[in-house]
Amino acid sequence: MSAENTIRKLDDLIVVLGQISEEVKQIVASLKQTMPPKSVDIKDNFPEELANILSFEFEGDYIVIRPRQFLGSDSFAKVVGIVRGLGGEYVSQGKLSHFRVPKEKA
Repeated sequence: MSAENTIRKLDDLIVVLGQISEEVKQIVASLKQTMPPKSVDIKDNFPEELANILSFEFEGDYIVIRPRQFLGSDSFAKVVGIVRGLGGEYVSQGKLSHFRVPKEKA
């Protein structure tokens, strides 16, 4: 095989590897979008003093956030503001009340 043929084949190989690299990047980006977030990622959206009094759990299509203690009106307002900013909501169910954020929005 001549040097010219070797160089041509190496150039072709570089082009193909570049195409494969771009396709792999697209696949990785797509997979990242479909993966559920870790509950700790949600926790990072809350100030430390609030995060410490909340629990974060995966339940179905949601990350459910429950207070570990009475929040009071100021803390409740802060939590609901953050939750709504994440595309979530407050679910009023008496003692089972909680906040929830859809996994795909988190």
